[in-house]
Amino acid sequence: QPYFEQASQNALGRYFSTETKSSDRYYYFARSVQFANKVIGIITVQVALSDIAFNWIVSEIDFAVTDKNGVVFLTSNNSWDLKAISKTNLNTINELKNKPTNNINVEKLNDQTINLNNEGFQLIKLLNKNYLMLSQKMELADWDVRVFSRYANAQKEISRTVLISGILIFLITALAGLLFKIQNQRKEFRQQAREDLENKVRERTKALKQSQEDLIQAAKMAALGQLSAGITHEINNPLTAIRAYAENAGQFLKKNRLDMVESNLREITKLTENMAAITGQLKSFARKSKGELTAVHLDKAINNAISIVHSKIISQSIQIDYIASAEDNNKKVLADEIWLSQILVNLISNAISATNKNNTERNIWINITEQNDVHQNKKNEDSPQQTNLYCIEIKDNGTGIEESNLERIFEPFFTTKPTSKGLGLGLSISFNLAKDMNGTLDARNHESGGALFTLTLPSSISV
Repeated sequence: QPYFEQASQNALGRYFSTETKSSDRYYYFARSVQFANKVIGIITVQVALSDIAFNWIVSEIDFAVTDKNGVVFLTSNNSWDLKAISKTNLNTINELKNKPTNNINVEKLNDQTINLNNEGFQLIKLLNKNYLMLSQKMELADWDVRVFSRYANAQKEISRTVLISGILIFLITALAGLLFKIQNQRKEFRQQAREDLENKVRERTKALKQSQEDLIQAAKMAALGQLSAGITHEINNPLTAIRAYAENAGQFLKKNRLDMVESNLREITKLTENMAAITGQLKSFARKSKGELTAVHLDKAINNAISIVHSKIISQSIQIDYIASAEDNNKKVLADEIWLSQILVNLISNAISATNKNNTERNIWINITEQNDVHQNKKNEDSPQQTNLYCIEIKDNGTGIEESNLERIFEPFFTTKPTSKGLGLGLSISFNLAKDMNGTLDARNHESGGALFTLTLPSSISV
């Protein structure tokens, strides 16, 4: 027998056979016994394959164990039993059946020539059915364990997998598209919300600015209303004088006193010029401002403010102590002329109201001082920038401001006057106008008594 011959040559003998009567299958192992480097015997083991057969539980997959010639001797498919999966060496195999104890009739399962040593996937046909075969070598026994999956089922599984993968890819793509669309919608929503918010802010800012302008204008009109009686008096006096000069000129004209007529007409001209100056200042004060900052003469602005409240100064016997020097005439600040005039009118009017009526003299002092403000240059932090500032100080000899009111004096609607005398908006508006002109307005009590308000504005020329 082949397994005996292999063992005689000091090799591991292997062989299988089938009993003709019982159809029992056996596998034989043989090994030589040596003594003094001589073979003195052969040990043979006969294994009944029926004792190790078992039921394969995966119905869609078959398995088979083959020898090195590809002959199936253990399988889950009875129709493959003792058949060769390849026509390779089939003639050599069948030659063995002429030996005395080998009565195997080996048949081929297909007409293909299969690489029996390939342990990868192979597409083969067995008994006219297509299979995917995967092999694994058992080195010790020199057997091959082969697993067969029906190709049609594999194709179905592949098709199912491809279909599921395609559906998943479609769903993922659709989800990605949906997420992308949602993200774009979110961006568009945020952009639209941002634009709407910016539009609302612009509208609210515009409305607030308009309200502020209307409030400033109303405060000016209120100040003019309080001064109206004095202004009327200042205009009526020149009108009365003009009427008298005109009547006199008529009488002198009848008497052919042309020199006196000319003198009266000159006086009338002077009076009309004075009236024009008064109405011009009032007209300038009353008009709305656009908030444009330009170079404004401090001396001119102070004198215009004094002229506007002149009637109040005369009627209440107020002594204004302000004499501009030649140097003061050249001092200019960067401000809005109408806003500056409104602040000065408010401060002088408040000073007139604050002077103690029990005093023999009611005085207001106006003074201009200069100071330097050193701050960091935004473009170059290592290079400090120096700016000239002008301070307009307005002091009165009144009773001063109560310490508890100093912190609230610039709050809107805060006033110590009766409601009929004011709404408490003058100082609040003045404070914010100074801030809009890059300046400051503060209040304190002077050491010698009375209140001292200081309006600080930048010079129109920076050093």
